[in-house]
Amino acid sequence: MKETYEDRLLTELKQVVGDVVIDGTSTTQTGVSDFVNNLEASGYFKRSIDIVSTRAISSPQPPGELVSFTLRAQFLTPGEAKPVAAK
Repeated sequence: MKETYEDRLLTELKQVVGDVVIDGTSTTQTGVSDFVNNLEASGYFKRSIDIVSTRAISSPQPPGELVSFTLRAQFLTPGEAKPVAAK
């Protein structure tokens, strides 16, 4: 099953001492990894984006279990951003 953007929900986006901290949920661990890869490929974040934490949380509705995550990244100003070349 291919994960889509609808399978993720960002719950908080904040700046903490020069870093961007992103909290959210995903239906799978793979969804979290794909999200990190997409952020890194955008060229707007310094590599590597840290996965600070992940944990399983129960959900009363399908899929029944979600993955809560926190990411930490350093944002590049638009002049510094260089998109990653496609593979």
